[in-house]
Amino acid sequence: MSGVSISVYSINNQLIGTGSTDKDGLADISYTKKEYTGFKPGMIIAKTAGDFNYLPFSNTRVNMSRFDVGGKRNNLSGLDAFVYAERDVYRPGEKINFSVIIRDAKWNTPGDIPLKMKFLLPNGKEFKTIRKSINEEGSLEGSLEIPAAAITGSYTLEVYSSNDVLLTSTNFSVEEFMPDRIRVNVKLDKDFLRAGDSANLSLNAMNFFGSAAANRKFETEIQVSQKYFSAPGYEGWNFSLTNQKTFFDKELREGTTDAAGNAAIGYTVPSYYANSGLLQASFFTTVFDETGRPVSRGLKSDVFTQDVFFGIHDNGSWYYPLNQVVKFELAALNKDGKAASATARVELIKHEYRTVLTRSGTYFRYQSQQEDKMLSESNVSIGAGTVYTCVPKTPGDYELRVYQPGATAYVSRSFYSYGSYGAETTSFEVNREGNIDIELDKKSYTTGESVTALFKTPFNGNMLVTVETDHIISHEYVEVTNRSAKLNLRVNADHVPNAYITATLIKPHEVSSIPLTVAHGFKNIMVEEKGRKMEVSIVSQPSVRSKTHQKITVKASPGSYVTLSAVDNGILQVSDFKTPDPYAYFYQKKALQVNAFDMYPLLFAELRARMSSTGGDGCRGIFCQQAEQSFAQ
Repeated sequence: MSGVSISVYSINNQLIGTGSTDKDGLADISYTKKEYTGFKPGMIIAKTAGDFNYLPFSNTRVNMSRFDVGGKRNNLSGLDAFVYAERDVYRPGEKINFSVIIRDAKWNTPGDIPLKMKFLLPNGKEFKTIRKSINEEGSLEGSLEIPAAAITGSYTLEVYSSNDVLLTSTNFSVEEFMPDRIRVNVKLDKDFLRAGDSANLSLNAMNFFGSAAANRKFETEIQVSQKYFSAPGYEGWNFSLTNQKTFFDKELREGTTDAAGNAAIGYTVPSYYANSGLLQASFFTTVFDETGRPVSRGLKSDVFTQDVFFGIHDNGSWYYPLNQVVKFELAALNKDGKAASATARVELIKHEYRTVLTRSGTYFRYQSQQEDKMLSESNVSIGAGTVYTCVPKTPGDYELRVYQPGATAYVSRSFYSYGSYGAETTSFEVNREGNIDIELDKKSYTTGESVTALFKTPFNGNMLVTVETDHIISHEYVEVTNRSAKLNLRVNADHVPNAYITATLIKPHEVSSIPLTVAHGFKNIMVEEKGRKMEVSIVSQPSVRSKTHQKITVKASPGSYVTLSAVDNGILQVSDFKTPDPYAYFYQKKALQVNAFDMYPLLFAELRARMSSTGGDGCRGIFCQQAEQSFAQ
């Protein structure tokens, strides 16, 4: 509708913005943000000459918790900071060397601005504050002497803007420690395991000065846990077992390394793990140096307990009309995620609830108990895209189960049957908000490429598609037919490092076979710009003698600003320190920072006229017809 008057009111009932819808029914309203208490948007009122409606923000926010919309958020200063040091563990009496990189919202250097670095003690009290301005490269360097009598524990370095907005923080430890003296490597002789397989875990321990760590005691703990099976191209499918077993088995092996610092640990996967889905075996190995200090390493391996994994496609719909054919896509995949062919036992279950009178102590009470009613059971040959059909006859809660032959665990898909010969009576609570499944043709994109998005919806209708970050970049309407739609979008620098495709589908009023009124979908798009990433490499000799000089060559783009640190490998291994990566930090996934509101889930279901049971001849003539028309309206 065009020409609708839109007014925005704050939570303290003050008018803070007005506008009017265009030919697409959209209105763009800007308002001056005030820091006074209560001047926050709280309600929208839409008016025409003969009608009005309102949308309160207090209880109409779209629930996005079921979608992947999390990530780094913007701060009030418009700046972003990355802070790092040469390591993250120090002794009392040592010096911390740190560096800070500052960029604005577009990842440009903000110019000569002052920053404040605040060091906090483990008890939260301020230890020292350093003030310094950034250089023309948008960075600064500093150092801090740790007193020899400093308390040990976890310290915090916080970076603030000049107006005391916290930009970032990092933690480091001050401890009395000894660097690791040995390096431990572990390797399994098989790429994966199966139920009943035997494998050998090889261990090698070397002293950091080059000799073998011989005659060192070691321990290896082996644990098995569940792992979710997934495959490329089957992102919208469910392969998880509903009643998968929980394992608490642990095996401990002990021994001593030989003269070359090697050892072998044998392990056999129990055969009773068969038909338990995908599992993961974790090998935690600890080697003790000559002083008894431990050095630990971990290794994980997949355990395939079955040759074929069955899956059920989730099309985003949970409600189906009665007495109509319902189709479910089934798939069988091997361990590599490739299509296979196998026979499965398929059951259709209906969950019914019976109210019974039970005794609790000295009094009685009514209690609802679930009963599973078997509606059908059959053996089905499943391939890459087998379709299983069923026809629900009565309203209720249904479940489709797919079993491995002879297994007790199964893959499940629950759904509801809704409506009965034109009536909307149900015996269960329904959710009026559906999901839109959005699939992309690639995992990530570079600027200038086109994104092909496929929308799978629970019903047909008019769908609003927007591209958003911390603001709306673009929008358009898409007509959904056959419960699907396709859209091509071109990404540019505004979409770096990621943007979100959001879809809102409104159900036509005349469609009443399902209780849904609206459906939502959110999909993250990762976007890179190749020119933003700088390749850095270090060229040095593989080994040198102690107390000698060596030449280090750093290769990067001309004019690059480089920080170089030399740290004992044994110290880095204590906390498993990773090389700081400013690119990964600044271009990490950002959260969706646009809020969505709608009132469609609050709407009442459509009413339909239906004949009620009456005595005698019932009603006749024009009076009855008028009454029915009035009720239908």
